[in-house]
Amino acid sequence: MYQSSSKINIQFVKQILLFILLWALAFATAFAQNKQDNDAGISQLVLPANTFSVGEQDIAISIQNFGSSLLESATINWSINGELQTPYTFVGPLNSGSFGDVLIGFYDFVEAGDYTIKVWTSQPNQTIDSYPDNDAVNIELFVRDQNTSSKL
Repeated sequence: MYQSSSKINIQFVKQILLFILLWALAFATAFAQNKQDNDAGISQLVLPANTFSVGEQDIAISIQNFGSSLLESATINWSINGELQTPYTFVGPLNSGSFGDVLIGFYDFVEAGDYTIKVWTSQPNQTIDSYPDNDAVNIELFVRDQNTSSKL
């Protein structure tokens, strides 16, 4: 009797482990399929250059469609030194794997010094981004004084 009880317990454990393995596989497959659908991100800051003089500058970025679906829209959010700026609504289309340069606004850098620009995407194709880890870039810039730049 002890042997058969032991065999039942081993069989039960095997069934539980198989169930967990199949559940994990199904979850991973569903996540991977969703991940490929709607996934937009910022690949780089295009403008301004890393160092420039005080004054108004264009702010331009490169957006990338990391997903498998055609990217038809996304919100591009941005901040400078933690101060939120007006979001830009990107209107595609942008094919899977493709990049597009976008002028998202302007900013008047009135003082010389260090600045941090953060740019990130949200709501690709008006839905939740399936992989938000690739949405944002943080860029450190140095703005020169007008007098310093004229001597360079």
